[in-house]
Amino acid sequence: MTKTAQDIVTLALRQIGVTAIDEQPEGAEYDFARDVYQAEFARMKADQGFDWAWGFDDVPDELFQPMAMFAASSMTA
Repeated sequence: MTKTAQDIVTLALRQIGVTAIDEQPEGAEYDFARDVYQAEFARMKADQGFDWAWGFDDVPDELFQPMAMFAASSMTA
């Protein structure tokens, strides 16, 4: 099973305290966070030169936490 961009962005926003644990991000808050995650994912993929078998919207379960942490750190930088 994989995690979606929405899963990753939601966890990232919870990690930085923008969204409460019982809330789902929406509107401009979600759009901004998704845009940051998508741009940083593309940059990381290009910088590393990997030909990953997965994309920003279908991340393997074992990389869910690391990708959410990466997204969260990108949103606060």
